[in-house]
Parts: sequence; structure tokens; C-alpha cells
Amino acid sequence: AEVSHQYEADQHDPWTLSWCHVRGSEATRYFAHLAVDEAPYEAPPRELELSGKLFLLLFDVLSRGYSVEHLISAASLGKAIFSILCFDNPAVHHRIEQRWRPAVERAVSYIQKHLDRPMRLDDLGRAAGISPSRLSALFKGATGDSPMAFLTRLRIERACHYLESTEATAAEIADRVGYSDPFYFSRTFKKNVGCSPRAYRQQRRRGGQSRQ
Repeated sequence: AEVSHQYEADQHDPWTLSWCHVRGSEATRYFAHLAVDEAPYEAPPRELELSGKLFLLLFDVLSRGYSVEHLISAASLGKAIFSILCFDNPAVHHRIEQRWRPAVERAVSYIQKHLDRPMRLDDLGRAAGISPSRLSALFKGATGDSPMAFLTRLRIERACHYLESTEATAAEIADRVGYSDPFYFSRTFKKNVGCSPRAYRQQRRRGGQSRQ
């Protein structure tokens, strides 16, 4: 947006050009999750054909008016086109995976090394060297979790280890895994494990005794 540009095709070997400008309050957030910063893409024939048909349908929808219904339909078709070109394109998958894998690994390493510290998505983005929104999209694709969900899971796993292998109190363990509020830690632990830290320790201790 707001950048001058022009389009043209070779005079001797012309090609068809379809274009659109995407703007709006959610546009920046939406495109932060898509691999659209390294165009042009070499899309496979199937993806090109399908996206081309959808674009013609989008153009037809807008040519019939700009009512709310038409705009919603056009926006949905636009998202479908970008999804096909970005998510269903093996070439893009490989390029993005190779380019951004180190960023995800840096974020994971930062989480593992600083598990006892307060942590925000902005902190992880700085550690990874990319924007928080881009990190969220890439992290989800690489691990199946959002960065913060991954952080919580790692903290709870570490807390379980401390509960089983030490005599530290719940408040002490909360501090060791990055929770300054022991009550919030207990609520988070119960939400993820299904019982309180104290009950978890008791269950594990009883289980250990029964096996001896």
C-alpha cells in the first residue's frame, strides 16, 4: 500500500496479468501469516488454473456491485486465492521452510534457556529476528502450537518434573518456571493437567510407592 508501481508484459511474448490491491484494517495482520514477501511464485499448473478461475469469479462479483454481500463474497474469494498460492504450493512450502526454520529454532532455544523468566510474544519475536505475527504463523506450522502455547506446555512439563523429583513448594516451582503469581500457576497447571500441583504430587508419590 502507498507504494508506486506499474505492470507490463513483454511485447513479443505477452502474458495475461490479473492484479488486485488489498487494503483494510485486517490486511496487514492477514498477510503477516502468508508467504507473500518473496514473489513471484512459480505456482504449479493446477494451482494457477484454479486461482485464475477464482479471480475471474471475484472480478465478476465486484462488477455486479459493492454491497456488503458482494464485498464479503469478494474478500472470501481473495483469501481462497492467496491460500491456494501460498499454502497449496509445494515450491513455496520448501522455500519458506528453509528460510524460516532457523527463526523457529531460535525462538525454541530462547524459550528453553529462559523458562524461568516472564516472556511475551514480542520477546520471542526479537529473539527469533522476525515479527511476532510472522513468528506465530511459522511456529504453528512447525510445531503445531502457537509460541505461547508451546511455552506453557514446556513450563507445565518442567513443573511436573519438579513436583515429582523435589520437595519444593508450589510457589517455589511456580517461580522456577516463570510464574510470578503462584495462584495463576496453580490455575494454569490444573487447566493443563487436570488437577492441582499438590494433588499431582500426591498421585505420583502414591503411584511410586505402590510399585515398590
